[in-house]
Amino acid sequence: MPERLLSDQQVHFEVHVRQSGSWTVQKVGEDKTSSVETAKQLKTNRNVDAVKVLQVSFDSSDPVFHDKEIYFDGDREQAGKKNDVDLIEPVCKKLDDIYRPEARRAIWSLLQKPMQGWQITPLELLHHQGHLQRLNDTGQILQGAVQRVAISQVQKTGQKVNDRVLDLYSFANEALGELKKLTIEDNIPDIEDGNLIRLSKKLKEDPNWRRTFMMALARFFHSYKTVDDKFKKVLEWLGLYDDPRVLEILDRYLADFLSQSQYLQTILGEEENLGDAMLGLVDFIRGSRKFTPDMHKGAIRINALLRDQFLPETRAALSHRFLETLCGNKSFVANNPFKSIQYHSRLLARMHIADGEHVGGEEAVEALKDRCERMTGPTTIATILGNENYTLDRAEKLLKVSEGVIGGVNKRTIANYLLPVLDSSHNIKLVMEAPVSPLATVARLRNLQIQAIKSGFQIYYEEKITTALDDLAVDLINNKEILQSFSRNAKDNTQLGLNLLQLIASDKLTQPACEKLVRQYARKTIASNQFMEALEEKAKQGAAQVEFFKSFYAALEKTGIR
Repeated sequence: MPERLLSDQQVHFEVHVRQSGSWTVQKVGEDKTSSVETAKQLKTNRNVDAVKVLQVSFDSSDPVFHDKEIYFDGDREQAGKKNDVDLIEPVCKKLDDIYRPEARRAIWSLLQKPMQGWQITPLELLHHQGHLQRLNDTGQILQGAVQRVAISQVQKTGQKVNDRVLDLYSFANEALGELKKLTIEDNIPDIEDGNLIRLSKKLKEDPNWRRTFMMALARFFHSYKTVDDKFKKVLEWLGLYDDPRVLEILDRYLADFLSQSQYLQTILGEEENLGDAMLGLVDFIRGSRKFTPDMHKGAIRINALLRDQFLPETRAALSHRFLETLCGNKSFVANNPFKSIQYHSRLLARMHIADGEHVGGEEAVEALKDRCERMTGPTTIATILGNENYTLDRAEKLLKVSEGVIGGVNKRTIANYLLPVLDSSHNIKLVMEAPVSPLATVARLRNLQIQAIKSGFQIYYEEKITTALDDLAVDLINNKEILQSFSRNAKDNTQLGLNLLQLIASDKLTQPACEKLVRQYARKTIASNQFMEALEEKAKQGAAQVEFFKSFYAALEKTGIR
């Protein structure tokens, strides 16, 4: 059996650009000099942090591609000296900063155990003198939290640890002092009968109405025994009120609750896997979540408020939760990397709002790409391919993987796994000797071509993959003498011509070479004297051959052969 000649090693060059901390593939080519020149031009003419050229190679007998950096210009990414603890944000510079949503999330993370024991939320801690005084009186608990924050932040603030500790204690003391003063002056109104509209009206002229409202709520919740009961009350209020000022305050409480997984799960219910939960969370953030029986009835109201652009702190808290999960290591589908990888493209599509705008922002997009990159390593790909030993089964699986992969660099990785599969002499032999109808195999190769075109590979990779599939089809047609078989099996030349035209019209031939080969054979057939004589004989039979001529001219029209 004749085989295509393959070089021992195939090589190409990729130009990568780093911008805003992320690498992207800008150009792929087969000439080293022009690739390096392109990289130099990109560094000179564009606002980029760095450029590099990778030499990518694979051997027909080696299923793993190898890349080597041959050119670099720009700032190298510095790993930096790692702190003993991760940075705890935000870095508060004034008292008001400790009331921000991200500061409240940090407070919950640092003081979760005592706050669970006291059954309070961060907002209550910050707005109730008794709660903050109790924390202050614990000594070691507050001291431990302050020290952890200070140690994590000194590298960013440039302070000594002791100085940062003093800053943080000063914020706590200042907040406690203000709460004591306002409580002594008895400036905090009661919430009569749980009516928040009445409270809002009382505070209409208060320049610090938000703080006073929060203190009134903290006092109101003091009689509630559990955080769960407070959560239920906030959901009840959300269903009752449309007043913008009331909703603004409730938004803060809801944001703190939904930052915790247990309350988010209470609202949205359980999903079969993390991937579906993430898709549902994106819909909820956008205010487009469809209600299901296992969801809390309050989800309908929250969804509507999010849709109508209320609850900005809740949206931010949900987006933070989304980003935090993306950065984690939990699989979208447990113990199934193939299904897990499919969720990346689905999530990116669901996250898209408008050009350059996504749920969670660019940070979430990059986190999703990073997560995807972690799933395109050789170990994961080997697991996904499993026991797939036949060439086209492996190629099809990799193309299905590519449907879920996002990011140019990750797409390039999959392409570089796929090319050795298609170019290996051993794998080509498996296709040629497979106990399958050759025409069925050619049709499958065409389907793989279509998948490759839809996969979003860079043009260079798309052309390499589709050409490899096309070459396989041409080899198969020649080696199996498919066209000669058509001639032997046709009743006459007119039937042969019709069969060939219908094959071309079926879009079951790879393009361009395989289809061109069959077209040439079809033209030669229908232009022959034997074909024209047989066609004249059929025409003389009149009505008996009407169906044949309808099929023949329809196929002729569809293929465009003249």
